[in-house]
Amino acid sequence: METFFATLFLHFFHSIGVFHKAFICNTIRNNTVSFYSFGGGIYFNNCHNLTMVNNIIAYNIADKGGGIYCDSSSLAITNNTISGNQAGYLGGGGIYCCDNSSLVLTNTILWGNTPQEIVFPENDNPNTVSISYSDVKGGETEIITNSNRIIRWLEGNIDANPFFISIENNNYHLFNCSPCIGAGCNINNLIIDIEGNTRGVPCDIGACENPLNAPVEIHSPVIITETLPDALVNNSYVHTLNIEDPDEGDSFIFEILVGPEWLSINNLGELSGIPQREDAGFDITISIKVFDCFERADTLITVINVNEIHSPVIITETLPDAFVNNSYVHTLIIEDPDEGDSFTFEIIMGPEWLSINNSGVLSGIPQMEDIGYDISVSIVVLDCFERADTLITVINVAEPIFVDNAPIDFIFNTPYPNPFNLTTTIEYTIPKEAIVNIQIYNTSGQSIVELKNEIQPSGRHIITWNASDMPNGLYFCTLKTDALTKTKKMLLLK
Repeated sequence: METFFATLFLHFFHSIGVFHKAFICNTIRNNTVSFYSFGGGIYFNNCHNLTMVNNIIAYNIADKGGGIYCDSSSLAITNNTISGNQAGYLGGGGIYCCDNSSLVLTNTILWGNTPQEIVFPENDNPNTVSISYSDVKGGETEIITNSNRIIRWLEGNIDANPFFISIENNNYHLFNCSPCIGAGCNINNLIIDIEGNTRGVPCDIGACENPLNAPVEIHSPVIITETLPDALVNNSYVHTLNIEDPDEGDSFIFEILVGPEWLSINNLGELSGIPQREDAGFDITISIKVFDCFERADTLITVINVNEIHSPVIITETLPDAFVNNSYVHTLIIEDPDEGDSFTFEIIMGPEWLSINNSGVLSGIPQMEDIGYDISVSIVVLDCFERADTLITVINVAEPIFVDNAPIDFIFNTPYPNPFNLTTTIEYTIPKEAIVNIQIYNTSGQSIVELKNEIQPSGRHIITWNASDMPNGLYFCTLKTDALTKTKKMLLLK
C-alpha cells in the first residue's frame, strides 16, 4: 500500500492526461488543497477508461471535490473506500464530476463526505454515474445532479453505516457486524484487497476485506439500572448506570433526552450534578439513552426524587451554672438530620468572656461583674448549607464561698468533650472530705463502669473515662456522696 499527496496527483494527471490504465492499492489521506482548489485527494483531467481498484481516499479537503475531482474523464471505481473528505461551498465532498465525465462505481463505500457524496455542476456538459453493490450514505438522494445527469442506480446498493474499526488511526477494516461484509459482487477476477488478502465470495464492499463471509449479529446494550437514588438539594449527586453489554468490548455514548439542567452524564455512564432548590420535593422525570459503537440503543425512563435538606437542631436546652474565676466549659449537643453536615457556631448575644468553637464547645472564665446574674445567651448554629437553629437561654454566674481555703459549693461539671469519641473528662469539686462514688449507666439503667469509690479530700478532682470498648450511644455519669447525688448525660460518637 502506498500513500501519496494530493498535489502530486494534481500535476501528474492534469498535465499528462491518460497515462496509467489502473490505479490500484493506494491510500490518499489528510491532504488539503487551498485557494479555489480542485481535488483534495485526486484530480483527474482527460483521463479515459481508467480503473481505480482497492484504494482508500479519506479526509482530504478542497473547494471542489474533497476526495476526487473528475473532469472530462471516465473512471471505473471498484472496491474503493471514499470517506470523510470535505469540499467547500462549491460542493462534492466525495466526488465532483464535470464536463462529460462518466463514473462506474462498484463495491465502493461513499460515506461521511461533506457536504454531499457526489455533485454534478449546473450549466455543464452532461455527466453519467452508474452505481451498483455500493454503500452510499443517504442513498441516491446524496447524488446532487443539478438537472445535469444520468444516474443509473442499479442493484445491490445499501445505505448503512459501514462501521470502520478506527478511522482516527487510518484503520478502514470492517467490524465483524458491518453490513458491507459479503454485500459486494465479484467482478473482473478481482481476488485480493488493498493488503493482498483474498477476497471472499461474494466479496465485501470497500477496500479492506473482512475474513468473515457474512456479518455477525450484534445486540443492543441494556441499561440494568431501573431506579436512580434520591438526590439532596445543594449536595453533589453522583451515580453510575449499570449497563449490560451482550457484545463484549463495546464502547458507549450516553445522552440525557429529558432531565434537569443541573444533571449531566459522561461516556462512562456517570451521572453527576448539584440539585437546585427549585427541584426540592419533586420526582424529576429522567430519560437517558445509551448507544453502542454500532448505533444500537436502549433507553431508561425513570425519576430522581430530590429531597430538601434539614436544619440542624440544638438539643441542649439549658446551660450549667458558671462560677467566677473558674474555667467554664460546656459542649452543645446537636442533632444532625442530614448526616455528615459540618457546622459553624456563633454567639449572637452573651458575655464577652464566653466563646464557642466549631465543635460547639463553649468556654471562658466568668468575671466578677456577672456575679448573681442570669446572663442571657443566644447561640446560632449553621450547617454547610446555611440552615440554622438558635438556642436562647441563660447562664447563672455565682461566686464560690471558701472556708479554710476549700470551696463550700458542690460542683459537678458536664463531662468534656460531650459528645465524645473514646475518652471524656469528668471534673467535680466537693466542699469537704467525703466518700465519692462515680458510676456510668447505660440507657437501660445498668451500671457498666465504676470509675471511683473512695474517700477524697475537699477540692477539685478530675478523672477520665475511656469508652473505647463501649458502643455508640447515650450514657449517664452519676456522682454520689453521703450528702447528694448528681447525674450528667454523655453522648459517645466514634
